[in-house]
Amino acid sequence: MLSHLFTPTPNQMKCEYCNNEVQPGAANCPACGAPVPAVNVTPAAAPAPRQAPVHAASVQPQYQQQYSTPPKRRLVYILLAVFIGEFGVHNFYAGYTKRGLLQLLIGLLGLPFVIGPLITAVWAIIEAFTVTQSADGREMLS
Repeated sequence: MLSHLFTPTPNQMKCEYCNNEVQPGAANCPACGAPVPAVNVTPAAAPAPRQAPVHAASVQPQYQQQYSTPPKRRLVYILLAVFIGEFGVHNFYAGYTKRGLLQLLIGLLGLPFVIGPLITAVWAIIEAFTVTQSADGREMLS
């Protein structure tokens, strides 16, 4: 009964995304801006309209959605490791909390025996030159 409403006339075209009428020969839909193919005939049993394409201006960069803090600085990490690394401060800075706690405990508990701070100092110097990423997986800035 209502099939005559959905059957296009020769002068009528429908947009695939929003199902609005498009003038023959138009490159884009005037309603949603989607590109219109050269031949666009909507069948009698038209499928549901697809979503309009997302324009690049409306998409936010993903790094703003994933990370709420700025990337860490490698120079700061190295300086912390060299000067007070035996207490694990550089690992707290980079987000390695468990590693920092372990170095802090070894450094403080081994303080009277001198061996604890010596072990963590060597450990910190090695980390200063080998660690290049923070705990969240981002590269540290130079």
